[in-house]
Amino acid sequence: MTSFSSIGWIGLGNLGAPMAKNLASHLKEKHSSSLLTWNRTTSKVTDLVSSAPEGAVRPASSIEQIGQGCDLIFTSLANDTVARTVVDELLKGIGQSGRKAVIVETSTIAAETAKELSEKVSSVAGLSYVQSPAFGPPPMAVEAKLVFVVSGPREAKAAIEPYLLSMGRKTLDMGTDVSKASIFKLVGNGFIAGLVELLAETMTLANTAGVGDEALLGFIKEFVPAPSAIGYGTKMVNSAFDAAPNGFAVDGGLKDIGHILALAKQTGAKLPILETAKAHLEHVRGLEKDAGTKLDWSSLVAAQRIESGLEPWKDGRKTS
Repeated sequence: MTSFSSIGWIGLGNLGAPMAKNLASHLKEKHSSSLLTWNRTTSKVTDLVSSAPEGAVRPASSIEQIGQGCDLIFTSLANDTVARTVVDELLKGIGQSGRKAVIVETSTIAAETAKELSEKVSSVAGLSYVQSPAFGPPPMAVEAKLVFVVSGPREAKAAIEPYLLSMGRKTLDMGTDVSKASIFKLVGNGFIAGLVELLAETMTLANTAGVGDEALLGFIKEFVPAPSAIGYGTKMVNSAFDAAPNGFAVDGGLKDIGHILALAKQTGAKLPILETAKAHLEHVRGLEKDAGTKLDWSSLVAAQRIESGLEPWKDGRKTS
């Protein structure tokens, strides 16, 4: 399979929405076609229709409709349970159409879940499954600068490459075993979670020691000018922790770290930094009611501040 007649998208979260918009723009410009799109919250589809080029996005009435009508389908979903449900619904629709199709799952899920979904999809004649989680925060998704990790059948990977590159700057091929892309994504996210925890600890130290976290952020910009370090460091300095629209929610962070720690247990690795990050995220999840909004996972610094005798929020709000 080298070309697709109709392309579908499911899932418009903080990452999925800009990814879908870039793909829809690509389809409109290069193929004069549109992206059939479904999301549980229908207002997000409406928002995408209005923000994308005219005619680039078509709302779908159901997941099954996408399965019935599309031969390339991308999903960007919250967790493993949702991924299983969506794939089951897609297979119902595809079963009614009997068409050939490729399903590309871009979420961060456990390796076992990726294998399970791949086996379920691949057991149907004419269907292929590719696991392709995306690295990068929402602002990088907006700019189409994501990095995709890809594993699955060679022919399917080659066919979807141009579409992935309409949403990102690079793909990393991990072979034909779909679990490898999920494993690599978890390892990468483990690095980022560890970085967030390190930022929280050193920025708190800068404040307790009287030199200030703003000065430390300046140091980071000069000596470790990585986008993630600067981005999460800036959020900590400003206590700008609202997860919408450009953040990664605490619940998502706990889901990912849970998968990472499970992988570590399976393989015998010890991850004390991530154990600490998990504890801090669990603490902050209990504080979300004080914030009045879903928090970005960089808010774990609030737990570190409390442990160090500081106020958790710089805006003066109190914990209950």
